[in-house]
Amino acid sequence: MTLNIGTPPQHVRLQADTGSSSLIVTAKECTTCKRKSKEGGAYSSLNSSSMQKIGCGDDRCGSNTCALNQCKSTYCFPGTNACCSAMDPKSCGFFLQYGGDIDYDVEASGLMMTETFSKGDHIFQDITFYKTIHESGPWPSQVDGILGLGFPRLNCNPTCTEPAYLQMMNILGVEEKMFSMCMGDTTGWLELGSDGKESNLYVGKPVYVPVTGLVTGGTYYSVGLNGIRVGKEILGASISDSPYHAIVDSGTTLLLLQQSLWRGLVLYLQGRYCRLPGVCANDIKDTIFHPGVCLTKPPVDFPTITLTLVGGLSLELPPTIYFIHYDDPELGRHIYCLGIQGAGDERTVIGDTVLRGFHVIYDLSRHRVGFANPNRTTCGKVELLSGDQDFINRAELGFILGTSKSNRAIALSFGTICGASALLALILITVRASKAVRRVPLNNSVLQRGFGTFN
Repeated sequence: MTLNIGTPPQHVRLQADTGSSSLIVTAKECTTCKRKSKEGGAYSSLNSSSMQKIGCGDDRCGSNTCALNQCKSTYCFPGTNACCSAMDPKSCGFFLQYGGDIDYDVEASGLMMTETFSKGDHIFQDITFYKTIHESGPWPSQVDGILGLGFPRLNCNPTCTEPAYLQMMNILGVEEKMFSMCMGDTTGWLELGSDGKESNLYVGKPVYVPVTGLVTGGTYYSVGLNGIRVGKEILGASISDSPYHAIVDSGTTLLLLQQSLWRGLVLYLQGRYCRLPGVCANDIKDTIFHPGVCLTKPPVDFPTITLTLVGGLSLELPPTIYFIHYDDPELGRHIYCLGIQGAGDERTVIGDTVLRGFHVIYDLSRHRVGFANPNRTTCGKVELLSGDQDFINRAELGFILGTSKSNRAIALSFGTICGASALLALILITVRASKAVRRVPLNNSVLQRGFGTFN
């Protein structure tokens, strides 16, 4: 999505991430940052009259936050032991770490500040955000920052502050804190302050499941998962009163299954669907279960996979959803990659492979997540991609601001974000495997894996 920051407005392109809670924007002076989006651009605080630094001695800079593993700076404010920025010792510093996988670990550090954000006639003053001056790891190069939409507890970096999207809803006068999101391959909508009903973002009635883990304060949108079902057989059904847990995360491209579920799914498919291309081989690295091995023809006869959530909700995923399509310029045809991978020792993550099949409602006031059938006319279709290498820069995500003072949401022509398929459109195909299967080298700067914060 695109958003305006500063006075006069500067355009920045942000990734909408329900697996984190911080608003971070890349600074122009960042020398370690990768190329940013064509539609936006890095933020220049020197060109903004509304920028305000938060001093290291300011009450808003958290005391006793200068532990080296949290602050990543040796500059501590005398008396309060607040975390001062290594780039500007007089300013309050921050350190953020995203990831969840040893091969995909990224970090950011810089200054905690306040600034004016705007879009159209809507102006949000004094919004706390993080100006990134240093980055490390495989950051996505198509965005200028991240809009975290998670619980407040994740927004301690190390100073704790209210997430920016909640600050915006407070300015709008929203009483019940909720937002909703739906996406296709190229279009979608994010709505602050509403479940999307008045905007016709979904059809039928949503089904809600409770968010788990709130006893400890709540971090991610984690839902109970009894297991997965293929056909009539349940794989990995809970054997105790404590089910599996799955994180609903728009910042992760794929459906990542924790190890026992992933192993069960692979064994099941290899035991019953070996006749299908890419399912069986002497080496697992030559099957679709290995990252980058894709089909050259549509996934015909593959079964529907169902996620069975606690609360009685079942999310059915046909192969048209859990296989991701993009164009192979060498063969002149579409390629079909399995949008499911193993999560290793970590929890299951319900990423964009699944989320593009539903309109999802994040209800913070009632501690629940809802799923509904999306209105494809509004949310966008899930279909084959054109293979255009500049595709991601044109994918549109609308943005709506809903308020509790009016039944009619305010629709804005907002910037861009895209679902899993559009992200994968940037992967280059360079190695030919066989007529039925091709090997695709993956680029982690495009394919987001577990893009949540760990504090």
